[in-house]
Amino acid sequence: KKPQKSTNRDATTKKENADNPTQETYNQADESSKETILQCLIRLHKEKSLYRGAKNMALTLMISNFIFFYALQVARKSLASFHNNQNSSSAHQRQRR
Repeated sequence: KKPQKSTNRDATTKKENADNPTQETYNQADESSKETILQCLIRLHKEKSLYRGAKNMALTLMISNFIFFYALQVARKSLASFHNNQNSSSAHQRQRR
């Protein structure tokens, strides 16, 4: 293919994209929408952005799971003791009658 000559419109678009990074992202999305999922994964791996933030996400999940399961165990113990107190008080009332 022959290299295309840069037109005045292309230069204006590049300048607008430099001023507006969101527009540049949209243009990149338009260009990459033709790639397959496999090509996208390979491209992200080469850019070293495929697992960016994975450590932080894993740490967040570990902390939130710890809090959830600890709170679940506390709630179970509290409900179990409440349930046992209800049963013993109702049995005590039956014996009085």
